[in-house]
Amino acid sequence: MVTSQEIEAVFDQCLPGKAPYDYQKRCWESILSMEPGSGLFIEAQTAGGKTEAAILPVLTSLSLRDYSLCRRLIYVLPTKSLVNAIEGRIRRMCTNIGADLTVRVDYGGSADPTPMFYGDVIVCTWDCFFYGYAGARVLGSRHELPIGNIVSSFIVFDEVHMLQGKSLYSIYLLSEVLNQLRILGVPFVVMTATIASKVKELLVSDEDIEEGPKQSDSNKPLRNRVEILDDLSSTENSLDELLRDPGVLELIERSERVLIVANTVRGAVGAYKALRNMKLEKVLLHSRLTRKTRSMRENIIHRDSSRPLLLVATQVVEAGLNVDFKLVITQLAPVEALIQRLGRAGRRVRDAKAILCRYPGAPYDAELINAVENMLSIDLHGLERALLDTGEARALIDRQYETWGKLDLMDTIAKASLDLVKDMLWEISPLKPPSERALLKAREDVHVTLIVPESINWIEDGAEIDPKEPSRLFDRSFNTSFSSIRSGRRRVADALMINGRGPWELVSCRDKKGWKVLLRKDVRPWSTYLINPDFYARENDEELGVISLWKSS
Repeated sequence: MVTSQEIEAVFDQCLPGKAPYDYQKRCWESILSMEPGSGLFIEAQTAGGKTEAAILPVLTSLSLRDYSLCRRLIYVLPTKSLVNAIEGRIRRMCTNIGADLTVRVDYGGSADPTPMFYGDVIVCTWDCFFYGYAGARVLGSRHELPIGNIVSSFIVFDEVHMLQGKSLYSIYLLSEVLNQLRILGVPFVVMTATIASKVKELLVSDEDIEEGPKQSDSNKPLRNRVEILDDLSSTENSLDELLRDPGVLELIERSERVLIVANTVRGAVGAYKALRNMKLEKVLLHSRLTRKTRSMRENIIHRDSSRPLLLVATQVVEAGLNVDFKLVITQLAPVEALIQRLGRAGRRVRDAKAILCRYPGAPYDAELINAVENMLSIDLHGLERALLDTGEARALIDRQYETWGKLDLMDTIAKASLDLVKDMLWEISPLKPPSERALLKAREDVHVTLIVPESINWIEDGAEIDPKEPSRLFDRSFNTSFSSIRSGRRRVADALMINGRGPWELVSCRDKKGWKVLLRKDVRPWSTYLINPDFYARENDEELGVISLWKSS
């Protein structure tokens, strides 16, 4: 078993000249002495060093080929954007410590080359992990059954607050998975910066260890204050109106490193186009860009954290973005989201500012946004304090749900949905594929993969695709929720109609390697479809992405 001294030596190689925080040392000790059947819950502010606290003991152990702690690290995140960011970070750590470790990513897609969680380090989405754990992933004609690899791993669940949707379904599901991992004796860590007390109760058991910075610590993470500008933060102002204000435009130019967050893709694209004449380098980032384009833009964002940059984005930047901004402008959102968005500023730079603006509701519950608005009208600067202290953050989040008054309803909806899959989950066997009828969902709304073809001339029913083509096709893909392409019982999104027909599904050939396109009558969850390239917006040779999947939107 590795020692704390060896872990500290690795820390020094990863972050030369810096000393580990006191709570990080406690986390390392807890991981090394963790009893089977218990986990570690880490709660620390944004940019508080949680990743190093959780994985350095594992990387140290694996780099020395000491498998007494585990055989591999599986790092689970809620979104693809986070997967890309953390994968790059872990690769840099391995390079710094001279560790010859295989680091792989897995989005759970049909073209991803990481079957059954093989590798020293696997960075994957929550959906990928859950479907792999439940034996519900399929490659070609076979089920993947990677549960054996999972039970011999050390598992980190990061940014778990982002699994909370319109109900607590995914949180309850994660709670069930954690209970099974405890029974199997699999070591795990759960991490977050912002979490409601109700959610914490669901995820943390009496046997688990809780860690995070303490007031009494001599060395603890400190971040700079982010000042919310009272005179500009008004629920009377929309984002569009703010971006027409000469004073705001001057502040953007002067701040040089600016993040603007909209709640929808349409809002982000609109803000980006409104700021086209800004002299700052501009990047647009959201979930409906192709995989290749999104990856390229994420690389631009992380390339140099000090150069002037104007980033316009959606919720994809709420976590895992290890860069610093001097000004954040954001539409109103739930408190957890606001803390994460404002947490992208003031990490290293001083005098960081923030502006909040009105937003009517969707994709969030309108009454929830009203509750946030009412709270902030009484104590706007409570949000500033929440950035600096996790206790303040949880109190503010709890107050939000108390004011909203619907958390119990979310709880009820989640339990009702979970009852449909809970029995199946506990019947999982590594020797038996799941029932074809079993609807095991990682989230309330399942996903589909959409591919933007470069041309449509070749598309016809039964058309085969060269075996070398799928990887290039999947570079032009993105995931979206199943509900976003269905309206009513039979209506399919307009974007899935090509040459007046559709939807067109991409399926793997069972009799030989390769893929083919089939004309379907309806859409199915977890499937892959081609979309009409006309719906993938471009302007001046720049990709704006899919703003809407429907003609009337």
